[in-house]
Amino acid sequence: MNKNKIISMFNALDYSALRQFPELSSLWFVDNSQNVRGLLEILDSAVVPHLDFKNAVRQDTTFIPENLRKHVSDLLYSIPIQKDSVSASERETLPVYVLVEHQSTVDRKMAYRLHAYMMQVWSVHLQDYGLQEHPQDEWGLPAVIGIVFYTGDRKWSVPLSLRELANPFNPFRVYVPECRFLLLDVKHTEAATLTQPDHLFGWALTVLQQEHGSEAALRSAIVSVVERLLSLGPDEVGQRDKVLSYIYMLIYGRREREEREGLVHTIHDLIEDKSLRAKEESKVQTIAQSLFEEGMEAGEKRGIEIGVVRAKREDTLKTIHTRFDDVPDELTRKIGRMRSLKRLDAIFTQALEAQSIEDIEW
Repeated sequence: MNKNKIISMFNALDYSALRQFPELSSLWFVDNSQNVRGLLEILDSAVVPHLDFKNAVRQDTTFIPENLRKHVSDLLYSIPIQKDSVSASERETLPVYVLVEHQSTVDRKMAYRLHAYMMQVWSVHLQDYGLQEHPQDEWGLPAVIGIVFYTGDRKWSVPLSLRELANPFNPFRVYVPECRFLLLDVKHTEAATLTQPDHLFGWALTVLQQEHGSEAALRSAIVSVVERLLSLGPDEVGQRDKVLSYIYMLIYGRREREEREGLVHTIHDLIEDKSLRAKEESKVQTIAQSLFEEGMEAGEKRGIEIGVVRAKREDTLKTIHTRFDDVPDELTRKIGRMRSLKRLDAIFTQALEAQSIEDIEW
């Protein structure tokens, strides 16, 4: 089946995001102005009333140097300030930029990376403003809100600002810019914190929290979110479709094959509208068909890869259970579902060298 046909049939669903879950799908999910708003409502609700999200513009980031683009995502929004928050001239010349970097791993250099990106945003802004022939005494730097949307399993434990990267005993530390970023550590944030703003984005993140959880826990989270989706008005159909598509991505990208059908049926059983149910069932059939066709094309290679991964899972679990008592059930379950040979190799090495079960980073 042609990729373009698949994308058009899925409507809100981005096929490439399904194929590369979670590297692309999480950023794809954030990538609309209403979900950026939901992200800010969780992290800094005080700024939300001052921003005009209806007129937010997704920015072209081709100005970012190639070497920087390899390390920093290019999700950048320019959002006007609300009319009643500043003067008309300030509103016109000083938007607020929001950049979102998705991370599935912890990166100690993140504050530096975001600072480098911010410098590029400010540089381009000043160049554009200067071309409009404004006097230099009218120039100003717009706010750039850096957000790290972290969906990894390890708790984020590295600095959230550039200054924190400097030696704390260094007398020159004060000369390093603060440049703090906002962090949403999805897996280690209380579900009540995500849902407190009562924004659909936060509710959808409770499903992501359970991507490696038990089937029952994931099903419970899905039910809560879908029930809210079905209560949305007709003007919020786009949001509903995006959340449902993201849930399908998670089911097909993170759960074992024998669980998928039951989880999808859980969604469809909640949908009373026959036309909506037919639309969602068609979407899922397309997903299943595309997976089948891909499997037929690359079945032999995949079979070998799966065999290698399965053997590494078994070796890793055997080593851990041989060396340590009281191995957490969650660790056993997560390793049993891992598909990354690189990650399994890393955990296997840690299991051989660790002095205690706590030394294994999972």
